Amino acid sequence: MFKHTSIALAISASFLVTGCLEVEDSNNDDIISAIENQNKPTVEVESAQTATLTGTVEHLISNDKVNNALVSIKIGNTWSEPKAATDGIFELSNLALESDFALLVSSADDSFQERAFYGNTGTGISQLGALEVTNQEIIEFEVLQNGTNAPVTDLDFTYSTSKGLEDISNWQQRNEHYVSSTFNEQTGTYSIARAVGLNRQLLVDLDIDNDAIDDYVLTRQPNQNNTIFTLDLDNNSSVYVSKTAQSAEFSVRLSVIDTLGNTINDLDIVAYTQLSKTSAADFDSTTNEYVFEYKGTSTLNLMLPSYYDSQGTLFQSSKITVKASDGGANIQGSYNSSVNGFHQIENGAISIVTQPQKGYQSPQIDVVSQDIDLTTQGFYVFLDTPVELIESEISLTKVNQLNVIRGNDSDTDFVEPGVTSISLEDVAMSLTASLSLSDNFITVLPTATLSSGNYRYEIDKVIEKSTNVEKNVSAGSSFTVDQAGEFNIDDIKFDNNNGFTNGELIFASNTAGISAENAYSSNNGAIYLPSSIESLESLKLALISYTRDGIQTNEYQQRTIVSEGNTNTQQLRTVATALNENVLGETYNIHLHTSLDDGSWYISDFDYQTRRLNDNTVSSNNQVTLGYEYKVKGSEEVITGKITLPVL
Repeated sequence: MFKHTSIALAISASFLVTGCLEVEDSNNDDIISAIENQNKPTVEVESAQTATLTGTVEHLISNDKVNNALVSIKIGNTWSEPKAATDGIFELSNLALESDFALLVSSADDSFQERAFYGNTGTGISQLGALEVTNQEIIEFEVLQNGTNAPVTDLDFTYSTSKGLEDISNWQQRNEHYVSSTFNEQTGTYSIARAVGLNRQLLVDLDIDNDAIDDYVLTRQPNQNNTIFTLDLDNNSSVYVSKTAQSAEFSVRLSVIDTLGNTINDLDIVAYTQLSKTSAADFDSTTNEYVFEYKGTSTLNLMLPSYYDSQGTLFQSSKITVKASDGGANIQGSYNSSVNGFHQIENGAISIVTQPQKGYQSPQIDVVSQDIDLTTQGFYVFLDTPVELIESEISLTKVNQLNVIRGNDSDTDFVEPGVTSISLEDVAMSLTASLSLSDNFITVLPTATLSSGNYRYEIDKVIEKSTNVEKNVSAGSSFTVDQAGEFNIDDIKFDNNNGFTNGELIFASNTAGISAENAYSSNNGAIYLPSSIESLESLKLALISYTRDGIQTNEYQQRTIVSEGNTNTQQLRTVATALNENVLGETYNIHLHTSLDDGSWYISDFDYQTRRLNDNTVSSNNQVTLGYEYKVKGSEEVITGKITLPVL
C-alpha cells in the first residue's frame, strides 16, 4: 500500500523566543500565522538580505520558450500568487535565504501539464536554468483479473513528473505533486493524463480495504510480474492483476512411508509458521496420517526429524512447506519432489505422501531451517541429522560495542593520563543451548535479556551422532535488539560540538590534569536525536529560524528523519573528552566534544550558517527554532508543534 501525504511544517518569520526552551503540542496555527506575516518587519529579525530565483520555461519536445506559463512558489506552508513568465522568462524575488521551496509551473488554459520543481533558495541570485514542461494526452485502459479476465474496478494509479533542482537530495521526501487516474463505471476503463515525452513508473494502490495488506499483486501480462511505466500504456491496453492469498482453513494430512510402502507412525513431526513456536501433529490411527491444521495466509512448515529404521539405517530430516492459494495450496518438499506442486482442497483437507531419503556421509551437517525470534531473543536451528552439541562451538556476540578507557580511570590499565582509548569490540554473551526433536532441533537462548545493540549467533561445529565425528555446520544469524523506549520531543538537542557549553569549557583539563584553556575546536552544530526515534512511524523536522548572537534569521529547510518506520539519517556515537585530550583508536563517526552523555545518537543538520552557531549564553542568544510533526508506530495520531533549542 502506498499513501502520498504532504506534511507542511511552516516557516515563521516573526514569532519571538525568550526562554531557553519552549515546546507547543497543540497545533500549527501560530506557525501558519507567522508565515502569513513573514513580510512584516520586526526588530529582532535580520531582513536586509533576501534571495532571488530566475529561470525560463521551455517545452520539453520543441525546446521553445513557453509564453503562457504561470509560476508560483511555496516556502513553508503558503503558495505565492501565480506570476506570468514573460516570453518564458521569470524572476521571483524577496525570498527567504537558504530555504527549501516547491515551484509550480502551470498554464491558465491547460495547454500543458503542470509540473513541480523542488530546490533551495540559496543566497543572492540563483539561476535555475530551463524548466521543461510538456502537453498531456489522456490514455484509457482496463484492468483484468489474471486467469478469469474479470474486471477490477477499485484501484488507484498515480505517477509524478516532479523534479529536484541542482544538488537537492531530499526533494522526493517533500514531493506532493502526483497525477492520479479516474475510473469510468459506464465504460469499465481507467483513464490517466500522460505527460508526452516523459516516461514515469505508475504506482498502484493494491490495498482496496486499507488494512495495510495488498489485495492484489500486479501481473502486467498474464503470468508475468512487471512494473508499469506511462509509455507502456496505449488506449485500450490491458493491465492484469491477481488476488493475493485469502485467509484459509483446512487440514493437511501427511502419510510417511518407507521404501516398501509401509507407513511410519512414530515420528515426532511438528509444524510451525515461526520456528520458535512449533506444534506437534495429531496422529490419525485409522488412516495412519499425521494431521495439521492450516489457518490464515502464512506459510506452514512441516518438520520431519531424521530417524533410524529397524536395520539401523539413518534417514534424513526434511521440511515440507504449505502455502494456501486459490482453493488449494502450493506444496514444496526440501528433498522429496513427489509432493511438489499445487494440491486441491477436497472435503476440507489436503492429503500428501512423502518418503524420507536415506542419510549419506557428508563433510558437514546441513541446515534445513534457521531463524531468530526477537521476542525470545533466541536462535532456532533444524538440522538434517541428529547431533550432539559442543558448547565451545556455539556463540552469541554483541557486535561493535563501544569501549572507552580514559587515562584517569584506573592505575591498572595501560592507558596513560592525558589519553583516552576508544574501541569497538565484539563481546561474548552468556547463553544456553538444548536439543529436541530426536536431537535434530537446536534452541539457543541468552541467559539474560539482551540490551539494545547488534548481535550475532553462530554454531560452527557439532558431533554427528551416527558416526560420533565432529563436523562443521554453517548456522549463523545477525539481529538487532531495539529497546528504544518512548519518544519525547524534549529529548532532541542542538550541540555545536566545540568543547564548550554556555560559553564555558566542558572539561577544564584533560585526564592528565593539563589545562585545556588554550585548546580550540571550531563549531560544527547539528541536531542530536535519541534512539527512541526508532519507535516512530514518521518524523519530520523543519528549520523555521535560527538566532546568531541575538539576530534572528528566517529560513525554511525540511528534513524527513523517519518515514514508514525507517530512519533516514546517520547514527553515530558521542564520547566526551577535553579539547586537549589525546584520543587513540576508533574515532570514525564519533563526536568527541559535545555536552552530551556518552552513547548512541541519530544526527541531522541544516545549512552552513546553523552549523557555525556559537554557544547560547546569558549575554548572547544562539538557538534554532524547529517545526516538528511525528507519529508513533501503531498510532494514527499526528503530533505537531514547534520547539526552540538553545545551542549547547
